[in-house]
Amino acid sequence: MEQNSTCSLELDNIDELIQKNMGFIIKTVSGVTNRYVSLENDETLSVALLAFAEAAKRYESDRGNFFAFAKLVMESRLKTYLSKESKNNSESLEDMLSKEGDLYAKNVGLIWEDKHDKSNYNILQDEIETLNRELLNYGITFEELSESSPKHIDTRKNCVELAGKISKDDYMIEVIERKKKLPIKETSLRYNVTEKFLKRNKSFILTVVIIYHNNLGALSRWIKQAVIR
Repeated sequence: MEQNSTCSLELDNIDELIQKNMGFIIKTVSGVTNRYVSLENDETLSVALLAFAEAAKRYESDRGNFFAFAKLVMESRLKTYLSKESKNNSESLEDMLSKEGDLYAKNVGLIWEDKHDKSNYNILQDEIETLNRELLNYGITFEELSESSPKHIDTRKNCVELAGKISKDDYMIEVIERKKKLPIKETSLRYNVTEKFLKRNKSFILTVVIIYHNNLGALSRWIKQAVIR
């Protein structure tokens, strides 16, 4: 990669320029998102590619080093995109469960038609307490969930779908209860999902498995209505 302030850009061949500098683009995305960047179905990479092409079209030699300029453009577009995504995505399971007081009543409103029904409010609180006790047996806290659970709705949907299958699999439930963790390799082979996906979302998946397996009805309905809507 030749990085100099007088870089001559062939605007008719931006695709080739992108291919030659894909490593630089991915590194920039990873630096902003602080995570692994997939070459397939990764919206942040798409945003960065468009921003890189934009930088190539806007670049003039008096702007200094092209790659420094392109990095600034990509970082700006990525931060704008991530900010919008954060506002658009519904609040995740771990965030809502980790809050107390009046938000519990709000959560009930997502499940029950009558959020003023005290008995239903108490049911949800009881289930949250049950879930918390179960999670502690697996070394999981709501605080950990807040940091590690998926924020993108499509990822959450995939996790919930997988958790539903696991919760009905007697063999997997026996293994999980015995090992007190989600068996990554075995789950990967049994359900044809990547180990990387499982390692990244294991706490969230295990939490939903616990909710389904323990027949926590209010939380199960809440997941369908609030978490993956």
